[in-house]
Amino acid sequence: MKKGLSQKRNIKGSIQIQQNNFQYRIILRDLFGYNQYGLKSLAESVGLNKIDELDSYKTKMDKALIEKPELFIKYSMNDAELLIDIFYKKIDSFNELLDVL
Repeated sequence: MKKGLSQKRNIKGSIQIQQNNFQYRIILRDLFGYNQYGLKSLAESVGLNKIDELDSYKTKMDKALIEKPELFIKYSMNDAELLIDIFYKKIDSFNELLDVL
C-alpha cells in the first residue's frame, strides 16, 4: 500500500481556447470540498492571508472588472497563487499526519 496523500477529490474541468494560432488548455479545480467557508478561511487554516480589497464585489466580480480592473487583476492573481500555496500546505499537512499514524 502506498503511503501518502497526493490529492483530495474535487470538482475539476478544463477549457480549450484558441487565440492567435495558439491553443491553450486551462485546467480548473474547485477547492470548495476542502472548506465550505470560503477561501479566506481556508487560507487562514494554513497560516496564510487573503487580500480582501474586493470582497464587497464578491457576488458581482464582472462589475469589479469594469470599475477597478487593476485591483481585479491583483485580487484574482492573489487568489490563484494562494490556492496553489494552500494546496501544497494541505498536502504536506496530510502527509505529516500520515507519518504519525
